[in-house]
Amino acid sequence: MEIGGNKQEIFGIDNISLIKNIKHFDLCIEINKDDLSFALINENHELVRLEKHTIKSETEKEKINKIEKIILSNKFLKIRIRKCKLILNDDLFTIVPNNLFDIKKYKEYYKFCFEKNKNQEIIFKNTKSINATSIFSIDKDLKGVILDFFPKTQITHASINLINSFSNSLDNSENQNILININETNFQIILFEKDNLQLYNYFDYVKDEDFLFYFLYVSKKLKIKQKECIINLSGKIEATSNKTNLIKKYFKNINFMKLNNKTEIPFFFQNINEHNFYNILN
Repeated sequence: MEIGGNKQEIFGIDNISLIKNIKHFDLCIEINKDDLSFALINENHELVRLEKHTIKSETEKEKINKIEKIILSNKFLKIRIRKCKLILNDDLFTIVPNNLFDIKKYKEYYKFCFEKNKNQEIIFKNTKSINATSIFSIDKDLKGVILDFFPKTQITHASINLINSFSNSLDNSENQNILININETNFQIILFEKDNLQLYNYFDYVKDEDFLFYFLYVSKKLKIKQKECIINLSGKIEATSNKTNLIKKYFKNINFMKLNNKTEIPFFFQNINEHNFYNILN
């Protein structure tokens, strides 16, 4: 669906009157480079509605204006929201082991990696599953918009969400395990070996061949064992996708991720699989 030049993907309940008796909802918003997704979950941990909107913009101000318009115009975002989680999915983050982390220096760590502008707020959060701290930033105007609509918002980063979710799914595996979380124009690679994080990286891509090039480059550098390594896929990819077929030329053990929390996807979500929105639903 395309409205006003902005593409939309909408799944779930369309008639808001069907959920008028539900006491409260939890909301999860993920903001990627070019799109915004949100999931609405009821008090029984059931997914009610899922939407994805294109917000590709020339400037950050234009992008924030689009986000504000989406929230203002959406009747499902005006119902009883108990709490909200905002996931920032970008490459402006760094991970510091807790034994090296000094709380007084978290801004210095970020500034060492990235050029900070005046309108950024630097945030740090513990990534418990790997005993490390993730440091990232949010545009202050974006934070203001989200908190105006949803005051009880927890702000986090995709690196934290994906690492914790993936780590919890491994079950003391001795093998190399890779998670590739794929978005429209970027993807993340996470490598665990013997339950220890070896890599988290973020890549932009245009063509499927670019995606494969970066993946094989990482595989070669980290000496990935192609016959033994398990490749776990999530996001915008299917078993019949060209990207999947490209990966199969080099790796045989391919798995599509399942949710490892309480969220249930009802039968009327016919056109999505658990792995498609793994990050936002976990």
